[in-house]
Amino acid sequence: IERPVRDEWIDLPGAASESAESLLRSSSFLEARAGEAAWRLLIREEGMAQRPSLLLDLQPDEILRYWSLLSDEQRAAFIEQHASIGQQLEGLTIQRASQLTQIDSLFDRFAGIYHAFGCLREHVETALSEGNDRDVEARLLGAKYDSLPALLEKTHKRASDDPVSAYVTFLSARQLMAALEPSWPEFFEAHSVPLDRIHALLDRGREIRDEIELGPDGPAFLSWFEPAFLEDLSPGAGSGSGGTSNP
Repeated sequence: IERPVRDEWIDLPGAASESAESLLRSSSFLEARAGEAAWRLLIREEGMAQRPSLLLDLQPDEILRYWSLLSDEQRAAFIEQHASIGQQLEGLTIQRASQLTQIDSLFDRFAGIYHAFGCLREHVETALSEGNDRDVEARLLGAKYDSLPALLEKTHKRASDDPVSAYVTFLSARQLMAALEPSWPEFFEAHSVPLDRIHALLDRGREIRDEIELGPDGPAFLSWFEPAFLEDLSPGAGSGSGGTSNP
């Protein structure tokens, strides 16, 4: 680079490009050197909600548990348990802290799924009402470890382990989106592309439904159960999908 320039793309050699890609997964800072001089650079990043996360190995039940954690301290402790000590996450070095008491896991039962989605909806609605669209994009439409697409993709991949829980998870996601989209049309119209990806993921729930074996009356039961699950039973609501109350 002969001189400093702005808003101009410059292709890097292969090795340098791979190194930059690796570094920028966990940090927004790079060091530029010219001879004996060096500068610490803050990288301007776009499409942050779609940047993959270091915590790619979280399982669906762990994502649900993360949504349900109530405080910043609990979320930080959870992240610490799933990242190596000394590793960088979002530009910050993970340090060991005293672990919280182990939470009694109820996330193998439906109540855990309902609770997690209830917490997610509350978080998203609060962020939308405060104009924090970037947070909503990251949590609801993005590619990070705690996003809704990450949960759906991993749930679909592991659906054969527990198709019933996977099916209820997809129904809960459909219920969530049906409740949010009509209430915040401007936000979703502005994010139509990632929204289309969400709907494509939700369509995979039908594949999971076909794997559930409930005996000869199973298809008839599910034909009743699904619309009943999605019906809005909140006070003052008419019939239709999009509620948060579950039968």
